[in-house]
Amino acid sequence: MTNTEGFSLHSRHPHVHGMPSAVRDNTALAPFELDDGGVTAFLTYTFAGNVITLVHTETPVAARGRGLASRLIEGVLQTARARGRKVMPVCSFVRAYLDKHSEYRDLVAGGLTPSPPRATG
Repeated sequence: MTNTEGFSLHSRHPHVHGMPSAVRDNTALAPFELDDGGVTAFLTYTFAGNVITLVHTETPVAARGRGLASRLIEGVLQTARARGRKVMPVCSFVRAYLDKHSEYRDLVAGGLTPSPPRATG
């Protein structure tokens, strides 16, 4: 994924005030990243106009179930709000997070439609 228009959610600092200190925007590769216990979760995005399209969240298998991806998404959404940006949640994990956290739904460009049910089996 590429980061268009040289977009950075952060000014001159890799960490944003008010966010968990380890959440950073790796503008060279276009993922947001969160380090925890020697592992890194990331959320890839693209940017156009005033909208950040949240494409894919990835957490190493060894770190799953610890809330790392949720903390990452929360930090990204806080950053988007602080910078006056909207988000487009393409990633199913981000959509599920937004379904559970109505306080961030105002950030969704064009509003949020409910996530489709997940397949079980």
